[in-house]
Amino acid sequence: DLHSFPTRRSSDLAISAETQQVLAHELYSLAHRGRCQLVIATHSPFLLSLPDALIYNLDATPVQTAKWYELENMRSYYNLFKMHSSSFES
Repeated sequence: DLHSFPTRRSSDLAISAETQQVLAHELYSLAHRGRCQLVIATHSPFLLSLPDALIYNLDATPVQTAKWYELENMRSYYNLFKMHSSSFES
C-alpha cells in the first residue's frame, strides 16, 4: 500500500532494498492499473529497471533518454559487484 511509504521532499531519504522493491511493485501496478503517468527522480536500480520506464539522463548534455543499465551510476554498481562476484558465490 503506497500510503504506508513516508512522503518527504528530502533527497537524503534512504529506504532499504527490500522496501524499494515493494515500492517498485506498487508504482508499476499503479501506473498500469490506473493508467497514470509517474514522474520520479531516483537513483534506485529497482525503480529505474521497471519495465516500460522512460528514463531521462539529466547528466547528459543535452538531456537524453537512456536504458537503466546504461546510466553511469548503474554501471558503477555493476562493476563493483562483478569485481566482488566471488564473495556472493561462497
